[in-house]
Amino acid sequence: MRFTQLLRRLGCGPKLNHPAPYRLTIIGSSSALKKVKPPLYQHLRHLGASVSKAQSSMLHENQHRYTSLTIHGTAQQRVVLNHLAQELGQKEGIRRVHVDS
Repeated sequence: MRFTQLLRRLGCGPKLNHPAPYRLTIIGSSSALKKVKPPLYQHLRHLGASVSKAQSSMLHENQHRYTSLTIHGTAQQRVVLNHLAQELGQKEGIRRVHVDS
């Protein structure tokens, strides 16, 4: 038996569902971001993902704003985050949505 298998059986091994940081970046008009943020935070809270850092700024090109969230979630939550990013990208006033790890 491998040492890691033994540790896993004893409950000391590496956790497969440990939270990993993901960055969700949304670019769009200021009014669109104001509409999107409250339901987004509510959805993330319902999902069980935690936001450790939120940053928002104005882009110089076309006067768009961007919001970047650092989210800690499991690999299963990453799939839901990707789906959420696709939905956000279809909202009016949103130019681009990107999820990376």
